[in-house]
Amino acid sequence: MFESGSNAQTPPCAVVGVGGFATRIADELFRLAPAGELARRSPENASTAGVDANVTFVLWNGEDPAAGEVAARVEKRVRATGALAAGVRVFSSERARPPVADGHDKSSLRIDLVRDGLEHKIACLVGGFAGAMGERGVIGVDLADVREALEHADNVTYISVGYSAGVMRAQEATHRALQELNRAGVRPISATGIFVLIAGASIRPTEMRDVTNVVRTAAGGQTHVYPGAYRDDRLGRLLRITLVVSVPTEAR
Repeated sequence: MFESGSNAQTPPCAVVGVGGFATRIADELFRLAPAGELARRSPENASTAGVDANVTFVLWNGEDPAAGEVAARVEKRVRATGALAAGVRVFSSERARPPVADGHDKSSLRIDLVRDGLEHKIACLVGGFAGAMGERGVIGVDLADVREALEHADNVTYISVGYSAGVMRAQEATHRALQELNRAGVRPISATGIFVLIAGASIRPTEMRDVTNVVRTAAGGQTHVYPGAYRDDRLGRLLRITLVVSVPTEAR
């Protein structure tokens, strides 16, 4: 389904893996990425990613305290270059996830991922930002918007994904992504910011409008909604909607 990719001189995003499980996911993301959209960095040379990429995703095993310490240092080095560090804490099971936020440095974007479809959600997250920031972008994602929407020290960011190939695919895929949030107990109306990443082999302007309107209606008038869209020929007739939702911890 996916094409393999290789690194480019100025990719929009980079990925770093800390710990065996997270490193394996990072390797797979890089292998599947279209050429030129994703750089692969080790924890030791992560600061290089901050120079040649707008957003560096630092994946780390949330069940390993040592991995969290290394990830915090990696994020700090990336931020020192002026780039955005997105710390993605991954868990092998819901039972392994702590009930409250730990002491990990949250001055960068913090994302917790667990449950079924973990690797698929990470692929949609990283691929979505890379696609919208890269040459495939139809509606580009601005780095300043990412910071404004998602960088809140006390927030947790959730990802949901919806697909549809029907006549009303824009509305259907968006509602499916929203339903996934609802099942997780996440209320869009409580979010401080929502990124809407739209992907398809072809995307009509009316579909981009419909998707954005559905999300804005669900989120209410106080939540900022940031749409981004990019071409992905691998999806065929499918339209994929990825919602990246930043919610205050107390509102969860």
